[in-house]
Amino acid sequence: MADDNLVIGLALVAVIVSAVGLGFSYYNQAGITGFAQYNDTGIVNITIDANLAIRFVSPTYDIIDWGNGTVDTGSPFAILETPGGTVTNGSWIPVAHGFIIENIGNIPANLSVVVENNASDLLGGDNPVYQFNWTENESGSCHNGSMANSTWFDVNKTVKGSLLCQTFLTDDATDEVRLDVRLYVPSNSYTGTRTDTVTAIADTDW
Repeated sequence: MADDNLVIGLALVAVIVSAVGLGFSYYNQAGITGFAQYNDTGIVNITIDANLAIRFVSPTYDIIDWGNGTVDTGSPFAILETPGGTVTNGSWIPVAHGFIIENIGNIPANLSVVVENNASDLLGGDNPVYQFNWTENESGSCHNGSMANSTWFDVNKTVKGSLLCQTFLTDDATDEVRLDVRLYVPSNSYTGTRTDTVTAIADTDW
């Protein structure tokens, strides 16, 4: 009887091992033939429009106001300049800042400036002078400048004005240009409040 039990026990073990073996065989076969792969794709799409935009930085840097003053007695003219805030031979209040123009768009621009009045229109008298010069308020803001950097030039009231910069950049650290002003006010100039409007123009086709 003991021998019979032993045989049955061995038989059970054999069955269990066989069943486990069958299980491994089944899952192994399923791993090879029971799964299929299929790939597909999705799309993310966005259109970002070009934005061409500039501005005079305000307050402060969108106006230059020397206030009231006169040419010193005996002087043929007074000189008013924003770089350094100098007034020579005159009693006007010094202004030590120029205009600051910023590219607030997302594409480089051609930057030009145009005025409504030239020196004779604005000041009158003998040999008046009304000039600009430009510099990079943030280094690297302008590539391919048309008007020489830091060089005085007469204002321009023609339709397109004076081209300052052919590649005015947009990065926050390189997107500002400074425009300074110089006046020679003759002793026989017009009197009263004299005003001019300076327009900055951004375009992509000069």
